[in-house]
Amino acid sequence: MTTSHWLCAVALLLLMGTSTADEHSVSEQLTRLKSQALSTQRDLGLLKRELNHSREQLLVLLSVDINTRFELVEAKLKVNGRTIKQHQFNDIEFGALRQGGNQPFANTQLAPGAYQLEIEVTAKNQNNTLFQQTEKLDFKKSEAAKVVAVHLLDNLNTQQYRFGINEWND
Repeated sequence: MTTSHWLCAVALLLLMGTSTADEHSVSEQLTRLKSQALSTQRDLGLLKRELNHSREQLLVLLSVDINTRFELVEAKLKVNGRTIKQHQFNDIEFGALRQGGNQPFANTQLAPGAYQLEIEVTAKNQNNTLFQQTEKLDFKKSEAAKVVAVHLLDNLNTQQYRFGINEWND
């Protein structure tokens, strides 16, 4: 028996117990209770969908070294070769990252299973020369939400970034 059926049955039993109510007011009460039951059923459906969505969630956070010497221009995220997110950074966004900000870069649904995450960044080094780098991470997604943090660290020897990648399950 669904929740709405159960609520309607309880409402009918309550209404049957009131002997002094006239037929018109009983009809109004029944209509109001049916409306409340349908509203509750809709709310439960939305809650169920939200709970399922959060369990299948993949959240990717992006950050850079504080006061990095490199300028992040663009980042692209792929999962199993499919582009999930591509973003070009403006001065304000990069300034916030440079001061220790952590940007929620991508938030997507991902069913449980094995995946390969690929992050590609385009940046400028100290000589104002563009360079591209790619880092891959093989991971398993469980029933829980997955959080992956990508931190770009200065590597002055190669005039590029080093990737620091951490992953967590909620």
